[in-house]
Amino acid sequence: MVLTMLLLAAVPAAWAQQWLPAASMTVPREQHAATALALSDDAVLVLGGYTGFGYSDDSEIYDVINDVWAPSGRLTVSRSDSTATLLPDGSVLAAGGWNVNHGDRWSPLNDTWAVTSSYAVPLWGGETATLLPNGWVLVAGGDKDASAQVYMATAGVWAATSPMNVARLNHAATLLPSGAVLVTGGQGSTGASASAEVYDHATVTWTLVASMKVARDSHTATLLADGARVLVVCGEGTDGAALASAELYDIATDTWTTTGSLASARLFHTATLLANGQVLVAGGRDGGKFLASVELYDPASGQWLWAEPMVSARVGHTATILSSGLVLIAGGYDGANVVDTCQLFRVTLRL
Repeated sequence: MVLTMLLLAAVPAAWAQQWLPAASMTVPREQHAATALALSDDAVLVLGGYTGFGYSDDSEIYDVINDVWAPSGRLTVSRSDSTATLLPDGSVLAAGGWNVNHGDRWSPLNDTWAVTSSYAVPLWGGETATLLPNGWVLVAGGDKDASAQVYMATAGVWAATSPMNVARLNHAATLLPSGAVLVTGGQGSTGASASAEVYDHATVTWTLVASMKVARDSHTATLLADGARVLVVCGEGTDGAALASAELYDIATDTWTTTGSLASARLFHTATLLANGQVLVAGGRDGGKFLASVELYDPASGQWLWAEPMVSARVGHTATILSSGLVLIAGGYDGANVVDTCQLFRVTLRL
């Protein structure tokens, strides 16, 4: 592969950034789901999404080392805006999406998808899925709903759990070091919310915690490398406009603090924790403006650093971190077309 070195004056001298070209997917897709696989150090499973002509029921696997995409098994139903969760046994759970009443589970043994039992509570899209320490998957909210349910992977069944205190759509969920799940913001019946709450799987309870400083939905929430803070970035505000603000949640003190704002307001972007502790924020849109821009959050300074933009604008794309430290950016909508293009991003220590 040909490497394009990005020499950025704004980036601390110890680190260099690189964009690596990557092979395109077998089909264009946006609002798909992606997860790194356990069967390889550098393999990503991508499933479903919208192709520009209809919703997809196919999946494919990217082999990073050989830079090739290969068709994988077909889902039992077309899915868009769903979730993908790697389970402890190496299988993958696809859940949620528009108007689907069951999950699908991919087996790495025979590369096939099989129907799970029906959901305990209907899902319509905009929900979150979080792998819990006990191997279950917590699926919460969606369609401005407060319901929550768990997928018990060993038994292969769904069960309702305690509902959230607040109905949420397009919220964010973050697994904390304690094993609890922090849920932030989202859209409810009255618009974007600033509320936050924590799910304790041991007691099966939701507890409201301090509210964010800014109401937002369609944002991202990332646990920082220190394990003590969660970074919440951008999203849509109460007026329907994209936000450029970011804030930090201190887990121990249950407090929110405003941190540096981004150069570009955005929603439906991706945020990925990098191996050096920085957070890569890529793409999204600001109203009718679709973004190719990329920004890096430096936790040490609380500031955002400029980075070389992607080759095209993207919204509805995925960003998947691999064990090698590479981040695979795949697909999305560029403002005119659904795209099949992909890129790899990494930071490396300068010698």
